[in-house]
Amino acid sequence: MQKHLRGMGMLSSYEFIGFPDSTGTGSADLEPELEQSLSGTAIDAMFGNILRRPLLTQEEEQELLERAKAGDEEAQARLVESNLRLVISVARRYVRPGLPLEDLVQEGALGLLKAIQNFDLNRGLRFSTYAIHWIRQCVGRAADAQCNMIRLPNHAVDTLRKIERTRNELRNELGKEPTSEEIAQKLGIPVSKVNRLARFAMGNLSLEYKPSEEHSAPLSALLCSPEEMDPESVAIERVWVSEIFDLMEKTLTPRERWAIYHLLGLDVSDIPPDSPTKLSRERMRQLEKQALTKLRAVVREHYADK
Repeated sequence: MQKHLRGMGMLSSYEFIGFPDSTGTGSADLEPELEQSLSGTAIDAMFGNILRRPLLTQEEEQELLERAKAGDEEAQARLVESNLRLVISVARRYVRPGLPLEDLVQEGALGLLKAIQNFDLNRGLRFSTYAIHWIRQCVGRAADAQCNMIRLPNHAVDTLRKIERTRNELRNELGKEPTSEEIAQKLGIPVSKVNRLARFAMGNLSLEYKPSEEHSAPLSALLCSPEEMDPESVAIERVWVSEIFDLMEKTLTPRERWAIYHLLGLDVSDIPPDSPTKLSRERMRQLEKQALTKLRAVVREHYADK
């Protein structure tokens, strides 16, 4: 069957409104709106002659379905060709940048094949009524997979659609935006699952996106670097450093202050105050330890009183 669809050009790489059913008698002409929108497109070039064929009668469709269920690939191909109008009418509603109509029609044709395989002749349903569910499912999943940066499994995508549909229903019933708890209660699923899937449903923005026309800076300029401290932390740290240096000036001797400045790598002389020569390494270590011990005790006492 897929070989036949490749020969038709279909494997080369939300709602059905305003178009007739695939069953029943009809003219060979396409509807004016659909024909005008497809004129000159790749779809028209690939399937123009097929789309202008007469619609199947109910008897013809029943016969083709019986043959297709028995494994007749020619009957399957004929059913797909006869229902391309339905596929295109659904696929058109999912077209967006980067997702051409031709690709969506291919996915919809695969949905038609699934509908043919699973259709129950004894249930008394019209084939188009049953097939549109499979077409929407395949086209919708293809659109989600192509357009979302985070690809979700099919069951998560289906649950997301139920959540959005329930959200719209509750919004109309309650007259306000429903909470996650109300949606979860309506669907009978945990609130945590609703919140988790809702995060994935949020749109993705480029770092070059500009929030508004008034701001010329892109979104990346508004985001803080993970390597930089936030302004509040920087301000608090500066206050602490200033207070500690004030305590050093008030409580430490000149020689002790010099030892700490030297330890911090500040620009001070190699010779301590009131000393004619440099200190030995051992004496320098002792002086630094003495100064730090004294400073820690002063700082603890100072902040303990606040």
